[in-house]
Amino acid sequence: MKKVISDRQTDDRPAGIFALYSLCYIFLSLCLAGCDRRELTYYMESEIEIHADWSESGLDDEEAAYGATAIFYPENGGTPKVVLMGNREYAKVRLPEGRYNAILFNRSFDDFACIAFRGSDSYRTLEAYASRAESRADELADSPETLCADRIESFEVTEDMLGNYSDVMKAGIPAAEDCSLCFTPRQLIEELQVTVHIKGLNNVRSAVATINGVSSSVFLATGEVSQQTLTQRFELDNPVYYPDSPFNGTMETTFNSFAFNPDRPHDVSI
Repeated sequence: MKKVISDRQTDDRPAGIFALYSLCYIFLSLCLAGCDRRELTYYMESEIEIHADWSESGLDDEEAAYGATAIFYPENGGTPKVVLMGNREYAKVRLPEGRYNAILFNRSFDDFACIAFRGSDSYRTLEAYASRAESRADELADSPETLCADRIESFEVTEDMLGNYSDVMKAGIPAAEDCSLCFTPRQLIEELQVTVHIKGLNNVRSAVATINGVSSSVFLATGEVSQQTLTQRFELDNPVYYPDSPFNGTMETTFNSFAFNPDRPHDVSI
């Protein structure tokens, strides 16, 4: 017997295919709409929190107004990242993947009157030096301000840390431990107190002294002073007579120096 296909059966086939395509399109649209867009974004940097504890620096509260500076040096030799911290206790920085050496110090490069910096393009060569030395006499007239610093070496930003600056962090949730650095700056400047015993103090109206063999600079990454030295000049004041003498006594003063090596011979002239 010959099989007959009706017109209605023939027309239902393309209608069913069209309905199937429509369902597939709707399903794919819903799947794409439910995807997290962050997974489709490639992040290039990680947000790192900088914390600084100044309790061991010996700096007074007024020093806080100067802020601080943090520098991140890529170990691969790339360009260092400088972060000026108006709030010297906290800041954020975004860094690409890599390994870094970091230095943090009080104030900025331009906030010191008697200290200048050189070698800032490399971690090991960053050096603070006496900027007011008289070149002809190699003599330092003004003692440097207090300089405090700390360092963290081989801090690594991994691929898993990239893109962590989402709205969750902005809500005030602290960063993960591996995305946070804590510095504890300490003084790189030494405070020297000098007392001079003087015969005939009653004849002295004022006195100026010099001491030689004082280091002229210090490296922030290591805290080591340079081998180059200079002569530091300072004024003596506060005359005090001995209890048993109206003529003899002492004068003294306090000043800052990059370092004082007691094993090195020093000459004091008044």
